[in-house]
Amino acid sequence: MERVKYLTLIGVSIFLIGCSGPYDNTQAGTALGAVTGAVVGYNTGNHHSGRNAAIGAAAGALAGGLVGNAVDTRKELNRRNAGWQ
Repeated sequence: MERVKYLTLIGVSIFLIGCSGPYDNTQAGTALGAVTGAVVGYNTGNHHSGRNAAIGAAAGALAGGLVGNAVDTRKELNRRNAGWQ
């Protein structure tokens, strides 16, 4: 039952992030990474689920933000270079 609750939380989070407004990929990646990292961290191994969730959220937010920023940077470069063709 716990697994269903957390998978539902991830699904709702993805839906809300996708429909929440004109965010760029950096913001969306950070939010999605934090939620996913927290859920994965909470479900990982030992008796420190709260600490694992916090570490997972921080790591997920960092990774999601970096990936989102890379996508935003690539889109901006493509937009700027479109005039040169």
